[in-house]
Amino acid sequence: MFGISQPLKDQIGDSFRRADLRIDSLDSEFLTALYNRTNFRSFSTTKINEAHRILSKIGREVNITEKDIIEILRIRLTRNIYQHEQISTYVQVCKKSQKTPLFLDLLRQANLNGLLSYKPQQLKILEKLFAFYVNDDRYR
Repeated sequence: MFGISQPLKDQIGDSFRRADLRIDSLDSEFLTALYNRTNFRSFSTTKINEAHRILSKIGREVNITEKDIIEILRIRLTRNIYQHEQISTYVQVCKKSQKTPLFLDLLRQANLNGLLSYKPQQLKILEKLFAFYVNDDRYR
């Protein structure tokens, strides 16, 4: 999850910075406020609304829902750097051999069988993210 969603997190972070939100996209209280569509006192309504607008825009671009993006960010709170390195290596090897990186090949070759424990819907979302960001050359 960590490696596959890294470009998504980077894109959100860049968008938050451009909008001058000054909020960490992995802040657990902030993610809870976004997910539940509630407003904690520490976050202004303007910032919450702008964050929803940014996540909705990215969701349309990547073809997943805003709730899915928030859920991915919540899961990212548990980081796995090793997984990120495996994904980057896999994508680089595919590029050198002029092979199209495929999500299921990644799971097999990088021995990411732990991802298979996710629900089928979550795996489909990860596959969409992986395909989108591979095509956009965001894994380096």
